[in-house]
Amino acid sequence: MKKAVFLFFIIVTALSLFAQKKGFHHGAYVTAQGDTVRGFIYLPGNSQSLKFKREQDDTEIADVQVDSLKSLMVNNGVYLLWYGKRSVTWLDPFEQEIRNADSFRTEMIMLKPVYEGNRYSLYQYRDETDRFFIGYAGVVEELKMTFAKLSEKEYRDRSLLFNRPRYSVFATYRSQIISILGGRVSEYEKYMIEHTEYNELHLKRLLKEMEGW
Repeated sequence: MKKAVFLFFIIVTALSLFAQKKGFHHGAYVTAQGDTVRGFIYLPGNSQSLKFKREQDDTEIADVQVDSLKSLMVNNGVYLLWYGKRSVTWLDPFEQEIRNADSFRTEMIMLKPVYEGNRYSLYQYRDETDRFFIGYAGVVEELKMTFAKLSEKEYRDRSLLFNRPRYSVFATYRSQIISILGGRVSEYEKYMIEHTEYNELHLKRLLKEMEGW
């Protein structure tokens, strides 16, 4: 019996160490004081802290609070750590269906910087689809696309449309940007915002324009 218990303990410990090792990646973080600490990092999605160890085989693991860091580097990529409530709704382009309708998740994620200006920054995060975040005045928030499923009546009313979808798309990020700009924009600025699609190329171009507004 003792042998069986001991063997079970060895197996559980080995599996635990294997899981920890698998989740860690070579990287570094920069503290608020500007110090760079290198080692191996694991980023649990439902926590405001990351796991850190100096060497891959270390058993001593430290918790590092995200709000004490400036940035994070993992596998030679530099990221901004963000913790908050974000959308997990997305549009399946093949099935033409809304997935995870009206769903949100509060978690820590790594945002990839794709544009950094003097006043505005653009970040990208990818799960089932590309999502973009805007940085301004010390704040980072998700630029949102929202979707609404049509009722049967609404769907029937669109029966003359070819290959009609069963959903409506709302470019919520455009009104977000207008709000960030103070709620009032010129005709030219409004035109630029309304003709900006939800992709890296268009959003980066818009933020570069906004630097001069």
